[in-house]
Amino acid sequence: MQNYLNDVIINNFRPLINQNIYSAIKDINGCILCSTNTLAKSAGFDKWEDVIGMSYNSTYTKIIRTKMGITDSQIIDQIQDYFNLLYKLELLVVKEKVVVSFVEMIPYRSIYESYLCTLIPLFNPNEEVIAIQIYYSTHKLFGINDYFEQFKTHDNNKLIKLTEAEMNDVLQIFAPRELEIAYLLTIGFSQYQIADILQIGRGTIAKVISDQICPKLGIIGSSTRQVIEKIQEMNCFQSPPKSLLRPLVLILDEEVNKKLQKTS
Repeated sequence: MQNYLNDVIINNFRPLINQNIYSAIKDINGCILCSTNTLAKSAGFDKWEDVIGMSYNSTYTKIIRTKMGITDSQIIDQIQDYFNLLYKLELLVVKEKVVVSFVEMIPYRSIYESYLCTLIPLFNPNEEVIAIQIYYSTHKLFGINDYFEQFKTHDNNKLIKLTEAEMNDVLQIFAPRELEIAYLLTIGFSQYQIADILQIGRGTIAKVISDQICPKLGIIGSSTRQVIEKIQEMNCFQSPPKSLLRPLVLILDEEVNKKLQKTS
C-alpha cells in the first residue's frame, strides 16, 4: 500500500506543487503528505514543505491558530470546533468511501475568505482507500454579487459606479452597527430577522434606521425601502461587513450530515 501511495499517487501529484491550485494529498488519518504551494500559502505558511505532517487532529492546530493572529477566545473555540468537524469528515471519507463537499470560511492569515472544498477518497488497485485528495476553489459566499445582479434595472446607468477607494469612503460614514443593519436590509432580511441575528430589540433596529442610517444617506423620514434602493444604487457592498463574519463550515450533502450525527 505504501509503495503505491508513494510511487503512484504522490508522484502523480508532484507536478501540481507549483501550480496555482489549492490541493493536497492526506493519508487516511488526515495528515498532509504533499501539498501545493498555493494551498500552504493560503494558510499562512511559506512553502508546501512547511505543512507536511499537519492535520486537524493534532497540536498543529495550535500552530495554525497562532498564524491567524486571533485573540477572541470565542472565535478560537469556534475554529477548533470546526477543525474537529473537518477531521471527522476526513475519517468519514475513508470509512464510507464517499466524496464530501462543503463550504469553508475559516480566517487563515486573519482573513475571512470562503472556499468550496471537496474531499475525494483515493484507492489502490485492491479498491482500498489509501489517501484523501482535497481540492479548494475560491467561492463567493452565498453568491452575494449574483444576488445584487437581480436588483439592477435594465438601465445600468442608474447604478453609481464607485472605485474601491470610493466604496471605502462611503462605508466609513457608517458606525459598525449601522453597517451591519444596512447590509442585512439590503440582502433581504426584515427588521425582525435582523433583530434576531444581532440579538437586539426590533425597536433599536428601527431607531438606528430612522435616526442614523437615513440621515447619512440623505433620506427624509425612515423608509426602509429607500435605504435599500439607495444602497443598491451605490452598489458598495461587495462582501459582508467584517463584524458579521464568523468561522463557518457548511456541509452541502444532507446524507453526510446524517452520517456524522450517527458517529457523534
